[in-house]
Amino acid sequence: MTAARLMSFNIRFSVSDSNVNAKGEVVDSTMERRVPLIANMIHAEKIDVLGVQEAKEGVYYGKTRTIHFAWKSRLEAALPEYACVGAQTRAHEEGGYIYYNKQKYTAVENGHFFLVKAEGSDDASLTVMETPGANADRVCSWVLLRDNATKDHFLFMDTHLSDAAAPIVEYQAGVIVDEIPKLISKMEQDHGVKNCPVILVGDMNSKPDSGAYRVYISLLRDSLLIAANASVDGSYCTSPNYNLLAEDESYSRCGNRIDYVFVSDGIKVNRYDMIHTTTNRCKYGEFLSDHNALTMNIEF
Repeated sequence: MTAARLMSFNIRFSVSDSNVNAKGEVVDSTMERRVPLIANMIHAEKIDVLGVQEAKEGVYYGKTRTIHFAWKSRLEAALPEYACVGAQTRAHEEGGYIYYNKQKYTAVENGHFFLVKAEGSDDASLTVMETPGANADRVCSWVLLRDNATKDHFLFMDTHLSDAAAPIVEYQAGVIVDEIPKLISKMEQDHGVKNCPVILVGDMNSKPDSGAYRVYISLLRDSLLIAANASVDGSYCTSPNYNLLAEDESYSRCGNRIDYVFVSDGIKVNRYDMIHTTTNRCKYGEFLSDHNALTMNIEF
């Protein structure tokens, strides 16, 4: 039996701004303040594998100008015991990075696939769909991890779907769901891993009543709904309005759940929790993101 503690967290890419909390106080939300607090949270929560969204390193405009964010490299420096794999799209550097405890796991293979190629993107997408606007280019990153103690394998995937129109988001979810069986087959053929367990985390920009959510649960299970113990239920919010920071968790019951952890059959979710990283009462620091972090304990 293999056990793991996981996290999914949209860290909010902005690097130099401030917000006003419920008391009218200005909150420093710069990257310089937030990176060490986020790293401390990951350490304190004893996370084995973490999928992050919006950890942008740089954004390209045209073919010459780049705005540097350095989220990925700063997180790597703050998490020296973790290795990092993943990829971003070129147009907006919007993608997913996976951090894993390199003492506990070995990355057997990793890769990524693009969901949509938007106008202005240089990415060679596996599946190309013409879409209006330039914020539809997205990617899904994956890694096959081997537990160094048990020798068990599992496939961990991380993504961030577009905030564009619903048909585009549903299409992107479909690309991921279509790709998962191919990856499972590849893991058996290339590495002898049969019926590889799959964990998919991310900001899906989709509520539980959406078409994209229905696409996901056609293949995978929503870990919140099958958790043996959970500190929240499906009515809780994972992404409130960050322009009005809550003084406590009372905002949470607005049903705006857009961050998820989906798991394949055979994975048992023992515990599911949400860390209220959008509030000024978060024990790891005020306003770590405009999303709340998800944590869970699994075994298979």
